[in-house]
Formats: sequence, C-alpha cells, structure tokens
Amino acid sequence: CTRPRSLRFRSGEFVMIGGMVTFFAVAAGFPLPLAALIALVAAVLVGVLLHRLAIEPAKGASPVTLIIITIGASIFLRGVAAVVFDKNYHSYPGFAGTEPIQFGGATILPQSLIVLGGTLVIVVALWLLATRTMIGKAMAATAANRLA
Repeated sequence: CTRPRSLRFRSGEFVMIGGMVTFFAVAAGFPLPLAALIALVAAVLVGVLLHRLAIEPAKGASPVTLIIITIGASIFLRGVAAVVFDKNYHSYPGFAGTEPIQFGGATILPQSLIVLGGTLVIVVALWLLATRTMIGKAMAATAANRLA
C-alpha cells in the first residue's frame, strides 16, 4: 500500500499547524489546554480535507503520483500558513522553569527532562502495546501479510 508512505511527507506540516494554532490561540487569551485541543481539531480537519480533496481522488495512482501530490500539499500548507499566521519564529515560555540544570558538564533545561521522561513513557507504552497485547500481535500479522 503506497498511501501510508505518502502521508509521511506531510506530517511536519501538521505539527506546524498544531504549533501555530496553539501559539496564536494562547496569544488570543485561550488557556493552553484549550488552545492545544483547538489545534488538534484544526490539524485533524486540515488532514481530513487534504485526504478527501487530494489523496482520495488519486486512489489507485502510482506511488510517484502520490508522492508528487503530497509534496505539493506540503508546499501548499506552508504557503497558507505563511499567509494565515506569519513567517516569524515563535516560542513558548518554559513550563518547568527557566533555570538550567548542570548535569555531567552539560546544561539542560528542566522541561527537556520532562519531555525526555514523557517520551520514555510513551515508547514503553507503545512497546508493551506492540508486544504484549492482541492488538499488537494483529498489527504485526498485518504488517507481515496484508491480507491476513
């Protein structure tokens, strides 16, 4: 199946949409959790529209055609984002303090440790899902034999 591989070209743009919507929603006065939820809904809506308007009509097309469509979609999304938002870099304030921690000769921000810890939890949870559940076994079987 070539469609899932073609979707990889656009994943960065969806992260960008989520980040920009969250940033501007917070700037508009929404609390961060609500802004993140609004961003999630916006990214999903853009993804569904893109799938319905660009990917689905090309059902059965060659992998090269799908790659060209997704690259075009990527360029389109970046252009629309530059017009709707702006071209400046934006950053969020530190959520776990701004005082860096000295660790073995390196300097690291507290929020980086939280992000690393959260990533570790997610990786372990996905590993457990993939190796210890029926859903994980079904995913492995489907990856090995699509008709299964």
